[in-house]
Amino acid sequence: MDTPAGAPEPPAEKKSGIGLPSWKSVIEFLTAMADLRRTVDGLKESNKSLRADVARLQRQVDEQAGQLKVLLGFVQNSLDDQIDRRASRAAAELFSQLISLRAEEPEDEDSRKGKR
Repeated sequence: MDTPAGAPEPPAEKKSGIGLPSWKSVIEFLTAMADLRRTVDGLKESNKSLRADVARLQRQVDEQAGQLKVLLGFVQNSLDDQIDRRASRAAAELFSQLISLRAEEPEDEDSRKGKR
């Protein structure tokens, strides 16, 4: 291949058969591996901490769910009691109205009999 005048010469190709890496690339690789190892260790510690936080939060959620269950039971019992009281009052009022109607009927029948 001819190169034009003034153009830089292409670098000569290395023709070594084994192609061993240079010390620089070996050191860079080992440094990268050490950095990766530190990163993985840091992630493991972070994961452990996050798992502890999740367990703590789960305990809080369970505790609050238990409290809500107690509160719901209390509200339900209170509503049931109110419904029972209102139903009893309504039944008592209905019964008293029926008694008052029964008490009025004989008077009406007596007055009708007297008119005949």
